[in-house]
Amino acid sequence: MTEETNQQTTDDQAPPPSMLASPSDDFLQEIRNAVQTLKEIDAKRKDLTASKTATVERLAADHAVNKAAMLAAMRYVDLKDKDKENWDLTYQVVRKALGDPVQQDLFDAQLQRGVEQAIQGKRKH
Repeated sequence: MTEETNQQTTDDQAPPPSMLASPSDDFLQEIRNAVQTLKEIDAKRKDLTASKTATVERLAADHAVNKAAMLAAMRYVDLKDKDKENWDLTYQVVRKALGDPVQQDLFDAQLQRGVEQAIQGKRKH
């Protein structure tokens, strides 16, 4: 074997031209095996995706769960804690920039009204 065929390839590198120009039977079989494995993975992925979709669809149909919100929440909880604060802030800023600001939490809004009423009540006395 030449030094060229002994070289390890990386994801960014093509195999040495000599391997492709005159592939060995073993190399061809390796390719066939890889293609079969990839097809099996794709089939499993399709089945898993169909199961996931059916589960979310069932929640949407039975309980009016918003599919997009559920999937977004699932991705959110998988974020690292250090990334959640930035996600929250970015989401609020983008919604505001697009003219659809996030509604205040009902508790926060109620608390704010209570504070405003208390301030107004003190000013009247």
